[in-house]
Amino acid sequence: MRVFLKNDLGVEAAIIDTQASYGGIAGTFRESFNDFVDMHAYWQHPSFPGRPWDGANWSIRNTPMVADKSGGNLTRLSVYRVAGKPFTVSEYDHPAPSHYAAEMFP
Repeated sequence: MRVFLKNDLGVEAAIIDTQASYGGIAGTFRESFNDFVDMHAYWQHPSFPGRPWDGANWSIRNTPMVADKSGGNLTRLSVYRVAGKPFTVSEYDHPAPSHYAAEMFP
């Protein structure tokens, strides 16, 4: 589709498919053919132990990302970088209620 848009239609806008993590390593490979690579990240995204997205039955872990030994979201995002491609993070959040939400905006 990218070839059709760029070559046949002459689209000059940057083209992206979806976030690189969709599809595992194949997703990163897929995105390497686009104009840039995009990701999303949520520190301790709410978990839903029953039904997905149940507003009455969810929780977050409520721990600081700065104390995460693996580097938290920053490390997780970094593995999706593709050499020579611009990298964006178009969605990012530290969901409330969190005592550490201020980490999002230093």
